[in-house]
Amino acid sequence: MASGEKQTYPDPQPDYTCDHASGGVRHQRRVKADYDPEMLYVECRVCGKPVLWETGKTTELLLSAGVDVSKLDERCMILSEGCPSCSPDESGGFTLAVVRIAGLTPEEAVYMARPGGNA
Repeated sequence: MASGEKQTYPDPQPDYTCDHASGGVRHQRRVKADYDPEMLYVECRVCGKPVLWETGKTTELLLSAGVDVSKLDERCMILSEGCPSCSPDESGGFTLAVVRIAGLTPEEAVYMARPGGNA
């Protein structure tokens, strides 16, 4: 590096574009996320297996659902109601839910701890 030249580093916080509808008008806003949504663990609530998909799919699904990715952290995970392993005939997709493990009520924790799931 030549003297006087400034070294640049990539922004450690990812920048995402959220597409929102308000009053029938769609608009976009940029959101900084401290936690990369692609690092979220995804598990099938039915069979307990991890769900894997292509890179970028988690972020795409979260943003299209209107989830504020700036509020996600390492305590969050995605639960799927079924997956290709336990429901191979399901071609229309699966219902997903984002949960924060630390924020569960005792009743929710008991429900999620039932056989088949690991969460």
